[in-house]
Amino acid sequence: KRPFVLLENSFGAATSLLWPLQKRLSSALVVNAAGFFSEEYIGSVAHRKLSDAASKMAEARLQPNRDVAGIGDALFSISLAGSPEFVEEVRADWRLAVANCREDYWKLSAAHCLWLPRARTEALAGLPPLDLEATIACSAFGPTVVLTESMRNFHALLPRASFVHIRDSKIWWEVEMPEFVINELLALIRRVRSRESDQP
Repeated sequence: KRPFVLLENSFGAATSLLWPLQKRLSSALVVNAAGFFSEEYIGSVAHRKLSDAASKMAEARLQPNRDVAGIGDALFSISLAGSPEFVEEVRADWRLAVANCREDYWKLSAAHCLWLPRARTEALAGLPPLDLEATIACSAFGPTVVLTESMRNFHALLPRASFVHIRDSKIWWEVEMPEFVINELLALIRRVRSRESDQP
C-alpha cells in the first residue's frame, strides 16, 4: 500500500496513533492536539483545578436533563473566535444539531472532557521523537496551557515538523478558518509529491 498524508484532527484523543502508523505515513498535518502536559504542570495546583473543571463538564453532559444552553455558553466562550453575529449564528446551528442528536454525542463529549487532564499525556509520554515530515497547526487564540503549550510539547516529538498558527481561531477552525487548514494540507501534499518525484 502506498504511504499517505494524514490529517490528524482528534483534539489530541488519537494523536498517539502517528507512532504505530508511521511506516505507512508520508506526512501528517496535526491540528490542535490538546492536553499534552509537562510533568511540572501535572503536579501543579492549576492542573488539579483543570481536572476538577473537566470532571464537572463531563458530568454536566451526562445529565438526563442537561443544561444545553449553559453547556453551549461555556463551550463557545473558549472555542470560537469571530464577531458576535458570527458566534451567534454558529451557536444557533449547534443548538439545532444537538436538539436532535443521539446520546452518543454527549457521551463522546463527556469522554473528551475526562481524557483531557491525563489520558493524552499518558499516551504520548515516553514515546521517541518521530522522524516524519509534518505540519503542526495551532489555533492562534486557543487556551494557553491546554492547547498552545500542549502543541509546543508535542512539537518536541516531531522535530522535523513546521509549526504554524491558525489565525483568527480559538479552537473550532472548521467554522472559523477552514480554508487556512485546507491550504496547509494541500501545501503539504504538494511537498510530498515533489519529494517523491525527485526520487529515482
